Amino acid sequence: MIFKYQIRNLFLMFTLLLSFSLENINAAEKKVSSSKSKKKESKVKVDVKKEDKTADSDSLNDINLDFSKLEQWKSLRYMYEKKGGPAPNGMIYTTTWVFSTTITKNEICFEDHIELFSEDPEEIDSKQILKITCKKDAFLTPEKLTYSHVEVEEDLEMASYAASIKGEEMIIEEDDEDADIITTKLKWDKNSILTNALFRIVTLLPKTKGKKYSINYFSTMNLKRGSKKTAIECLGPEKWEKLNCTKFKYQSLKNTVFLLVDDKGALRQVKDQNGAFRLTLLLDEKEAAVEKKDTEEIK
Repeated sequence: MIFKYQIRNLFLMFTLLLSFSLENINAAEKKVSSSKSKKKESKVKVDVKKEDKTADSDSLNDINLDFSKLEQWKSLRYMYEKKGGPAPNGMIYTTTWVFSTTITKNEICFEDHIELFSEDPEEIDSKQILKITCKKDAFLTPEKLTYSHVEVEEDLEMASYAASIKGEEMIIEEDDEDADIITTKLKWDKNSILTNALFRIVTLLPKTKGKKYSINYFSTMNLKRGSKKTAIECLGPEKWEKLNCTKFKYQSLKNTVFLLVDDKGALRQVKDQNGAFRLTLLLDEKEAAVEKKDTEEIK
């Protein structure tokens, strides 16, 4: 039982992973002199202005996106690693993400799972399930979103919430410990995009170095933390694991995040600027053998 609670606590920490940010605030920094505070405040204003500058960015609405290419997202598995683990490379295997996509005539539906394993890597201890029904637009705007955190063995739902977009508002309804419903309303701009949608959209973008596309970013697993005006930027070609890829970046709530898309349009890896985490596509044996053969023929 004690082990179970430890696992639950560990899993709750993982719910922050999609925010792609680490909270390392030093309390001593708050105790600076008034003169230094003014200087720092001035510097922050400059940085924020530069960071939010999207005047030179294009709109995703200007691109003719081929949504049929999202068919390859029918079922993709990714390994999530977090810095500070016991492995020789300093990383630790923590969870598996499973991304599933269904395309209909008018909608695109996601069913994404985050799976946590206990001692046996073949046995799922608990999972977070995210279901999103999206419009077929450039931002995959969510019409309906549901989240649940389920303990598999006991079939116990530990947390849940639902969200929907009405006009320029996102309305979030969640259950608290007393079974009451808590409602939160957030401003939702027309160019707002969720993490799960961004991962898919980036695979459809032109691979023109220097191109930027303005977005209002929301972390799917941390909706109530608000949004950030930023841009998806194409950084150009990059070699990764002998594969030709294109590198993109965007600014999450606290950090710069890099994404690698291969020539076939698959999202191969996501990682943050500080190397605190990475999300890497997993291939089955057949897929790995085909990829190995292809790379050897290229050589």
